[in-house]
Amino acid sequence: MTNYRNHDDRGQTKLALAAQVVGMPPLPTHTPYGLIVADPPWQYNLRESDETHRGRTPYPNMGDAAILDFPMWQLASDRACYLLLWVTNNHLPLGFECLKRWGFEYKAIHHWIKTTKDADLESDRPKTRMGLGHWGRNCSESFLVGVKGDARSFSSVGLTNVPNVFYAPVGEHSRKPDQFWAIANRLKGALNEPPAIELFAREPRDRWDSWGLEA
Repeated sequence: MTNYRNHDDRGQTKLALAAQVVGMPPLPTHTPYGLIVADPPWQYNLRESDETHRGRTPYPNMGDAAILDFPMWQLASDRACYLLLWVTNNHLPLGFECLKRWGFEYKAIHHWIKTTKDADLESDRPKTRMGLGHWGRNCSESFLVGVKGDARSFSSVGLTNVPNVFYAPVGEHSRKPDQFWAIANRLKGALNEPPAIELFAREPRDRWDSWGLEA
């Protein structure tokens, strides 16, 4: 665990949240899930103790091994399950490794192009928001589509017009845009409303189970 200075508000918040992990509810294994959204708290170590670094997450992170060992098999239906796994650009190789470890077959990658809050989303070129990065400034985030069992393609279940790129403004740290949830809920409806869960959630969501430190 990183040692944070007493006046480092974000660091102290992360320590307080981490202390709550022992009180986390167990995974809801009462029913197999046919649709899972996961946004793991990927770990970053660079400048983690520097309170001036704006890229630090406001929540505790999980190490690579802990994420790989997450018991996804306890949740996913063997009959058919879709996993929408959010992954940052830095952690794309680990994201693909997670799919394999968890028993999912990779099918597609969808990209969220991050825009400024005042961007014209109807424009051919909405204004992108510059993020951080050492090999290029990150302006995107992606989710991987993985499947197991008899999970048919998006087009096979009637979703023939879902582009794998969408533009949306950046909101609160880690919060995914409404455009993503529109895709997830369309898929949920096309699958006749299977049990669905958001993992590492930060708030409850209508018609979805939620599990996470902050949910």
